[in-house]
This record gives sequence, C-alpha cells and structure tokens, in this order.
Amino acid sequence: DDAPELENSEDDDLFERQLDACGDVVDEKLAERPSKRPRLSHGQQRLSDFPDDCILTLMGFVRDLGLVHLSETCWRFRALSVLLWRSLYASQWGSLFEWNRLSTEQSERTNNLDPLIISNESDRDNMIWKDRYRRRYMVERNWKQAKYSVRSLFGHMGSVCSIDLDGNNMISSGQDHLIKLWDLRSLKPLCRFEGHEGPVWGVKLDMAAHKFVSCSSDGFIRLWNLLTGECEHMLHVSPKEVWSVDLDANRVIAGCQGRVRVYDRERLEQTAMLDAHDGSVFAVRLCEPTTFVSCSSDKTLKLWDTRLPDSLVRIFQGHTQPVFSFDVCTSSGILISGSGDKTICEWDLGGAGRIETYKGHTDSVWSIQFQGRRLISAGVDTTIRVWDRGKAATEAQLYTLECHLDPVFCCRFDATKLVSGGTDGSVLLWDFLNLGNNEYESLMNYRVCW
Repeated sequence: DDAPELENSEDDDLFERQLDACGDVVDEKLAERPSKRPRLSHGQQRLSDFPDDCILTLMGFVRDLGLVHLSETCWRFRALSVLLWRSLYASQWGSLFEWNRLSTEQSERTNNLDPLIISNESDRDNMIWKDRYRRRYMVERNWKQAKYSVRSLFGHMGSVCSIDLDGNNMISSGQDHLIKLWDLRSLKPLCRFEGHEGPVWGVKLDMAAHKFVSCSSDGFIRLWNLLTGECEHMLHVSPKEVWSVDLDANRVIAGCQGRVRVYDRERLEQTAMLDAHDGSVFAVRLCEPTTFVSCSSDKTLKLWDTRLPDSLVRIFQGHTQPVFSFDVCTSSGILISGSGDKTICEWDLGGAGRIETYKGHTDSVWSIQFQGRRLISAGVDTTIRVWDRGKAATEAQLYTLECHLDPVFCCRFDATKLVSGGTDGSVLLWDFLNLGNNEYESLMNYRVCW
C-alpha cells in the first residue's frame, strides 16, 4: 500500500504489458488451492483465507505493478477479478457511466480499441473491467505526460468567443455573429445558427433537452432547438452587450453591464434582477436551485441566493484586475477564478477566503475549468496550461499547450479531450485518447503539435 505512483515511461510500459497479459487465461493449477503451503508464524493469516469483501477492501490499497503481480500469483484474486477491477475503477475514478458518455464514440472510430458501450445497469457484470481499467489508466497517463494528438476545426471568421462541450458534441460561437454545432468524430459542423446581430459572447448546451442558449452584444439572449435549428425564444436583456449566459433545468441567467437577470426557463418570465456589480458581468454560473456565482470587471466574484432579501451571500475579493472567468464545484465548496492580473485564485465557497494562488501565465487569464485535481487555464499569452491542484502552488503547473498563434479566448475539457478557441479563428481538439493519425495541418506557420 506504500507503493509510489508510476512516474516514468518504462514503468508505465511494463505496467501496460503485464496488465494486457494477466488474467486472460486462468491456469488450472492456480485456480486450485495448493496442497503444500508455507508454514505461517503465530498470528499470521493467508490472504486467501479472508472473506471476499475483506480481500476487495485490502486490494483497493494496492496499486499499479503490485496489483498486476497479485493478479498473476494469487488464485483468490483471479476468482474475484471482475469484482476487484470494478471496485478499483470506482475507487479511483468514480462512475464508469460518466467515462462511457465522454469517450465511447471516440474509441469506436479506432480499430484497436473495443467500444466502451454500456447499454444499461445490468451490463456491468458482463464487462471486461480489467480492460476498462487499463484504458482509463492509459488516458490518465497521457494527461500526466502530455501525450496527445491535435486536430483543427475552422468555421469562424474572426475570434472564437465561447465553447461548450458535451461528449462528442461541441458548440462554438464567434465574433462573426454565428453559432456552430460540431461533431468531434468527423470534425465537421452539423448545423449553423444565425440570428444574432453582433458577436456571440456566450453559449451553453443542454443536450438532454436538445436545447442551448446564447447571448450577444446585440442585447439579446436566444433559446435554440438543436433538432430543428430554430430559435424558439428571444429575450431582450440589455440595451448594451450581454456578456454571459447559463441555464439549468429550471432557470436561464444572463450577465450584462452591472446587472444579472434570472428567468424561469419554462415560462421565460424574469424572476430576479440584481444590480450585481459595478462593471461588466463577464461570467455567471447557476449552482444549486436558488444560488449562482458571478464575476466582473470590478475585480470581484460574488455568491448569490435569490431566497435572501438582498440575495448577496458573499463577496470574494483579492484580484487586482478584472475577473474574466471562473469555475465552481458546490459539492467540494471550491471556486477558482482567472483574472487580468495574470493569476488564478482558488477560493472557499464557505467563506474561509482565498485558499491558493497559482502563477504562471504572462498575461490575462480568460478561461478556467477544473474537475477534481485537474485544472485547465487559457489566456492572452496564447497558451493553455494544465495544473495539478493536488500539488503545492509552485509545483502545480504540469505543462503548457502551445498551438494557438493568438490569445486563447475559451477552452473546455472532459476525461479524454480538450477543445480550445482563440482570436485566430481556430478551434483545436486536443485528443488524449487517440494519439495516432494526427491530422493537424501546418497553416500560417503553425508548429507541429505533439
């Protein structure tokens, strides 16, 4: 249980080879209890003598090469292999169904990977859990070691202002007044949406309902139907630019010059209007049923609850320049923001203040997203930076992704990929699952990206 994590490629390659080999064929002799066992000291017990649930718990503390070794030598391990690999996967990465949603279609387009298809809950017992564990392990290793392929998508004239990602569906909006829905398997646009009369600063997908919402400098937010391609509803929010938008199952929220407006999604009636900030509201995010977070050019972030008389719960102050972006996780109580002061700040939603400050960008930070320990940031310095929040702030930056020629306006990621959009008009797909067949073309003196 004290075995260190694998850090170098030789150990990783050894782990992959042994993981491929182990457990495929169960030797009949190993499947039987040996007739001659070594004599045990007083008070000692063999692993094979423990109940199944105890063995599963103990094996959860064994990692990497030690786990593979046990799978080759311990007959009880082999007998419990399906339960053990499943338990190990869940303990490290949580639900496989989330992984399935994010990576199934990507793996289908490669010949050397079986599809990660799970049709329903009962299919769990029929899965090859060792194979699922191996693939997820390799993707996580690729993230750690900066192994990826890059592909480009060109469909906007001018800056790409916003991106949202859901599995292999991505939506992008631009300074050209257009919104495009992309299929990341074919790298081609599925549909384009026209109607805004200015740059489209924000988009947010709801694939379950086949809808998305957008906001623009024309002062309107629009609710679109992905199946018909039509704008179903249009709301005038501000005589000036609407900078940010978000939606959940019941609400739509928009941020404009100094104000935040909340609407009932079904009736499209305004339920709240707050004089939230002293400047432009660059980002808003709905959290729990009555709460949301906003950030602004006034250098602050604010937590709101519409049940309260004045709605304001907490102010987060510390940035010395406008706050352009943030991400929030209410379950962990963490808020992370990026600012024009070149820093990334991690805050405690509960009110304990600033937890950590990450430095590395050489200019304004325009985009922030985090999941667990992984943090992705992008900004005016044309870079995308990958961070490990589990490390000290001075050691948290793992590496930098550099393929954009101009400032990176937005980026989103999931378990297997990252997409980014910049003022150079391009959208780049960084694929950490499928490393071969890099189709990225050299254009305008782009560097070859690996």
